[in-house]
Amino acid sequence: MHSISHTFGISAAHVLPKLPKGHPCTRLHGHNWNITVTVASATLSDLGFVMDFADLKKQCNTTITKTFDHTYLNDSVPNPTCELLAEKIYNMIAESLPATCTVDMVTVEETPGQEASYYE
Repeated sequence: MHSISHTFGISAAHVLPKLPKGHPCTRLHGHNWNITVTVASATLSDLGFVMDFADLKKQCNTTITKTFDHTYLNDSVPNPTCELLAEKIYNMIAESLPATCTVDMVTVEETPGQEASYYE
């Protein structure tokens, strides 16, 4: 298997409504999130690519950035933890990839050093 990754950022706000009353994350707050999307393939194209980095970047911008950047994440993910946001992004990207590629993993970092990943 071969894989490539693209890391990009979004800015978005959220509330974590399932936390106990008084927890700071139950209040509206925002982050500058870093997201890494890794795609894999068992075969390479004639050019020697899993897929072109430019195409992966375009897919991430079209699918993820336009959906989540400068938004209230609770409108798209009812309990937008890093874990659930990573799963949502994984599923969104999986639908838009060429047939030769699969999503290997999505990692979401909400604060430097604090990240969660989703993979199947």
